[in-house]
Amino acid sequence: MTRRIRIAVLAVLVASLASVVPVAAQTVDDIVARHLAARGGAEKWRSIRTQQVTGAIYTQDIELGMFMLTARPNLGHQELTLALPGQDPAMILNVFDGAKAWTINPLLSGPTTVELTGRDADMVRDQSEFESPLIDYRAKGYTVELVGTETLGDRRMYRLKVTRPGRGVTHYLIDAETGVERRIESTGADGSPMVVDLLDHRPVDGVLVPFDIRMQQPGQPLLEVVVSTVEFNVPADASLFRRP
Repeated sequence: MTRRIRIAVLAVLVASLASVVPVAAQTVDDIVARHLAARGGAEKWRSIRTQQVTGAIYTQDIELGMFMLTARPNLGHQELTLALPGQDPAMILNVFDGAKAWTINPLLSGPTTVELTGRDADMVRDQSEFESPLIDYRAKGYTVELVGTETLGDRRMYRLKVTRPGRGVTHYLIDAETGVERRIESTGADGSPMVVDLLDHRPVDGVLVPFDIRMQQPGQPLLEVVVSTVEFNVPADASLFRRP
């Protein structure tokens, strides 16, 4: 009888370990591969040359209309339209030409073109990269490490630490079950942390895109981007990415 009990206990232990071992055996490449497959596949993303996004940005009681056009390798054109009661709409233009970021912000500097620096430039540059840094990360010179697993809401996540030379460290939380990217954590040039939650993922032309993006910094109001449309491989005039 004692032997039967021991066998039964061993069977339960083996069964429980069987459910744990595949998780523990996950490597960075396994997680990255699953993540890229969930988003539509690396090959599909490599075939995309441009991405056009429309929507709105909300923060406190302010709403801005949004138009964004990005092109390979890292070109960006962003128009934000602000309409305040009793005032004509004001458009803020941000451009990244592959090396420098420029803005025309009538609310701050009138019609003058201003070169952005620091965190402002970093944000425009990052928004100009629609391809995940996890695609071909080794060829790009990036390092990806598996920090461990944790819970976000009721979902189990893999935490990946991505180090990009000259760009600092960014943490990606990848859903352990679906492979979908749920949160990005980074630190700005001023040392303040930035948390970006990616929600409401929808398929568009065979790739998965978040339609609700929420950004939060300590002491700052929540900034939410609600996407209306996403289009890939639209024609893009090169002049849109030059200094305005």
